[in-house]
Amino acid sequence: MKKIIFTALLLIAASSFAHEYPSTHVVFSLKDIKHISESKVPQPVLTNFQTMYPNATNVRWSILTGAYQDHTQYMAQFRLDGAKRTARYAPDGTYLGGS
Repeated sequence: MKKIIFTALLLIAASSFAHEYPSTHVVFSLKDIKHISESKVPQPVLTNFQTMYPNATNVRWSILTGAYQDHTQYMAQFRLDGAKRTARYAPDGTYLGGS
């Protein structure tokens, strides 16, 4: 009887972790990423990036385009204190995340 109760509790606990939550992130495929020159990055994005990472070096910019125009993002790949980092921004300069 204890095994049956334990198994039932284990299944209930496991099923609670299996619930699928809606994603708040837009997923881009590699074909949606295009390297661009800094001159093609909107000024609000550049301003926010330079404010957040004034000591960044070896900065490379990419544009990420999703299925809809409002999912466009700008991504900076750079080095900071010797570590590789990334930062993503909306076209209006809003910071969206990074590593």
